[in-house]
Formats: sequence, C-alpha cells, structure tokens
Amino acid sequence: METGNLNVRLRPRYHFLPRKNWMNDPNGTIYYKGEHHLFYQYNPNAAYWDDMHWGHAKSRDLVHWEELPIALAPSPELGERHCFSGCCVIDGERPVIYYTSVGEFEGSKTMVRSGGSPDAEPVRMGAQQWMAVGSDDLLTWSKIEGNPALSTAIHGGHDVVDDWRDPFIWKEQDGWHMVLAGTHKHEGCIWLYRSADLSDWQLLGKLYAEDHVILECPNVVKFGDKYLLIYSVIEERAVKFCYGPLSPDKRLIVERQGYLDGPNSGYYATNISIDGDGRVLLWGWINDAARGELDVPFDWSGIQSVPRVIGWSEERGLKIEPAKELETLRGRSAVKQGFSIGGETVDTGIEGTALDVEVAFRPTAGGTFGVKFLRSPDGLEETAVEVDPANKRVRIVRERSSASGRTDASDVVQTYRSDEPTVSLRLLIDQSAVEVFVNGESCLAARIYPIREDSRGLYLFAQQAVDIVRFQAWEMKPIG
Repeated sequence: METGNLNVRLRPRYHFLPRKNWMNDPNGTIYYKGEHHLFYQYNPNAAYWDDMHWGHAKSRDLVHWEELPIALAPSPELGERHCFSGCCVIDGERPVIYYTSVGEFEGSKTMVRSGGSPDAEPVRMGAQQWMAVGSDDLLTWSKIEGNPALSTAIHGGHDVVDDWRDPFIWKEQDGWHMVLAGTHKHEGCIWLYRSADLSDWQLLGKLYAEDHVILECPNVVKFGDKYLLIYSVIEERAVKFCYGPLSPDKRLIVERQGYLDGPNSGYYATNISIDGDGRVLLWGWINDAARGELDVPFDWSGIQSVPRVIGWSEERGLKIEPAKELETLRGRSAVKQGFSIGGETVDTGIEGTALDVEVAFRPTAGGTFGVKFLRSPDGLEETAVEVDPANKRVRIVRERSSASGRTDASDVVQTYRSDEPTVSLRLLIDQSAVEVFVNGESCLAARIYPIREDSRGLYLFAQQAVDIVRFQAWEMKPIG
C-alpha cells in the first residue's frame, strides 16, 4: 500500500504548530498592542518531550502566525532544568511572565506529563514559581534576580510541593490573583493567592479540590460575581470546568460543572486571553499520544487547537465556539439543504483532508446519525462523528481511523445539554486532527492518522430517518 510521506501528509494545514520539533501547553497567551501572542512549551532540539523552553509566536488575525525567537530557556547555572507552563500579564507598562521552574530546588519526585510521547523520560522535580520581565515588544525576557518569586514556604504547614505548577494570574479591584495546581495528601488542589504588586503574595486558601487525581493548568474567568474555573485532569486526559461564587473562606461554591472537552480527548492544558473586544479566547494543546505505535519518522509533534471563544449564560451554561476569524480561510464550498436520509450512508460528493463542515440534523425517528470523513472509497478507513440524541451524546469513532492498525482506536465521547429538536455540528477537519462543536455549547477533539491517500470522502449517515436542515462544507486554505 502506498502511504506517501506521512510526515508531510498528516501535518495539519490550518492549526498552528512550529516548523518542527515538540510542542505542548499554550503559555502566556495575551492580546497586547493589537497582536495576539502565543507562548508554548517547546523542545527546540527534538520531536519528543524534553528540555522545556517557551516558544513564541504572534498574530494579528488569530489565523496567520509569525514564529519568533524562543522567549525562555532553562538556566542550568541556577539549577534550572525546565521552564514549565505559566502566564503573561501587563503590570502598568511592564510585561511580566510567571512560570513554573523545574530543578533540584525543594525536594524532588518522579513526574510524567500527560500526553507525553513514548520517548518522554520522567524528570526529577522540585518546583518553584519564577518571574521574568519583558521588553516592550515581548521579544526579550530577563529572569529577576530574586527568584524564586514564590516558593512552597508560602503554604506554611501545607505540603503541596508535589505537582505544584502552572500559575495563572488575573487582576481584580483588590489586586492581582493567582491560581496554582498542587497535590495535598490525597487531593488534587487548585490554590488561590493574592498580591498588590506581583511580588509579595498571600495564600487565600484552597479554591477547589478533587480526590485522588492530579490537576493541572488552572484558568479562571470572572463573569459578574461568579467564577468559571477551567482545569485539566491527568488521569482522565480531560479538560473540565466548575462555575459558581466564592465562599467567605475563598472556596469555589460549585453550582455547575462538567467536561469542557473529553475525557480521553486529544485536547489538554488550556490557557486564556482576552482580546480587544473583550472576547474570552480559550487555547489548548492537541497532543499526538494517539499515534500509538505508528512507525513514521515524524519531525513534529503536538499542535495548538483553533482559538475558541467562550462565554457563560445563566440559562444555558457554558458557551463555546471557534473564533470567527477562521472563516477567512474558507475556500470553495458546497451547500445542500432541505433533504432527508435514513438507514443509509450518503456520499456528499465533497472530498478533502482540510475542511470546515456545518450540518444541522433534525431527527424524525430514533437512532444515531452523523458525519463520516477522511473516508476511503471502500469505507475501510474512515472517522465518524456520531450523535445519539436519546442520550445527548456525541462520539468521535476512531475504530477505522487508520488502516495501519497501530494508532489509538478508542472513542472520544462528550455530552450536550440542549433540548432543541435540531442538533447542529461544526467539524474542523485538518489532516490528522478534528475539533467538533455541538450546538455552540459542547466540544471534543481527537487526533486521527489515516494512511491511505484516497481517504478523502465526506459522508452523512443515519440509522433511521433524519432531516438535514442545513449542510455546508468548505475547503480550508493553509496558513503557511
């Protein structure tokens, strides 16, 4: 079977990734002086996890990106081995990065990041929170002489040195606030701190906790007088959220919660920025753990998700959709509407490996329905997005996603809340990645690795009768 150059053919066309090598968590995402800045975990030396730096790219339109020089590199002369995740804020006119510095600082433990490649080795970890100050153009960063800016001594008798990482900072009327993840006894915790000057911090308390898990990459957005907490869970390979007010002792009173993406998703380790129009942009890493044992000499690994715009409705809950700027990449399109299918798989006549698809289904009987894509003519290689309206569930079915038989073939499952009779799907298909948005309220992502060059078909299917209220698909232009 002719597989061609899979290193090139499976490389996404409109999701951001560096020219080569390993990338994971988005870091320091910020809108500054008319430009979106994306920092990210980066190994400049190989396409596997190791030697963590902060890569850097910027964009004016959220679509086309300019790669910039590395922002942060480890300082071995100071005992630093890795520059882990963190955030970027503007203090007056001073750009500031807070990040987790990893070395032999305050004890050590064995730790492996979620989604790491098979080549990733455990690291001996002692974590501190370090600070760096940037130039006005955000291109040059200097670590302050007083690092660590924050050490575990702030917790007094609480031993949270284990897994203590991923600072995220925002400002309120009473000063700067920061959350950090860290394990304490049997709990995975999100800890809350406050500072007037980004230097002297006070522990406010344990914002949130879950039993017997490790939490990572917390982000906080305030809507009115309530807080949306977004965080990742290693054991579930998932991004989750909680929403509610704070108690007097600074704990989150959870009114609503759920999976933002996942579990078992390729989406992980989020970050947040606010653009000039006040939109809340959510960023995430879509990893390549699902490659499994696919024997291809890839010179890249890991991509960034498309920017997602999030909001909150007291009536509907979480709102989430792709940034509208992505529509500028749409090329040739095909439109069909007002037809029905049932008990069959229907060829739309559209082919492609980089597509934007919108389809609205209105079931008139029971059974599942959905979209099949990256499908070979004989149907032996395909990926499906399947909607089960009876259980309000959507699955990315990967059983036949790769004819190699060597990649992760497990399903990715998400639920949705809407009781509306019409189910609207948005699929962003990009060579070896897919992001799915359901009714503007739910999403899920997956990596897929079709090896056949003829796996380009786009189909609709339904177990029983379903009306297609709206269907449109666009070819997507590459960003570089």
